[in-house]
Amino acid sequence: MKLKYTIKPIIVISIIGVILAGAWDITGEVQNVSVYNCAENYDHFIMLTNEIKNMNAKQFQITDFDGRQIIGDLYENRCFITVQSWAFESDNEELIWDGNWEKIAWSNQLVLGEIEPLTKGDQRFILNYQISKIALEQTDNMQDYDKLVSKLTEEAK
Repeated sequence: MKLKYTIKPIIVISIIGVILAGAWDITGEVQNVSVYNCAENYDHFIMLTNEIKNMNAKQFQITDFDGRQIIGDLYENRCFITVQSWAFESDNEELIWDGNWEKIAWSNQLVLGEIEPLTKGDQRFILNYQISKIALEQTDNMQDYDKLVSKLTEEAK
């Protein structure tokens, strides 16, 4: 019985050690560890969205491409799943809570494979997300992005 209780602290300490090990280099010096700032990036996305209203077509394409990259990063960093832990840091907190965050958090878990798709709509959402992610990684502008998305979508049929 005593062994059962002594293993838990060892496991916890081991997990903490593994997590912290990534912050030190081989010389034992602490390295800069970057943490994705969901609130800051969400606010930047909202700023871009608001600026779109006053843009010409070329500016819109650049901003739309940047916005899609930010949304992808927000998904990849589980920001919509963890929204309750960072929303208070956002300049747009009221806007966050006005949205359907339960559904967005669910879709975030869906695209990360944390939950199984329940419907064909879920499967399409995942496929569209994956196609968009590939296109964002392989292009650097909206025109090429749109072409690649069309090609990948056609290939997926």
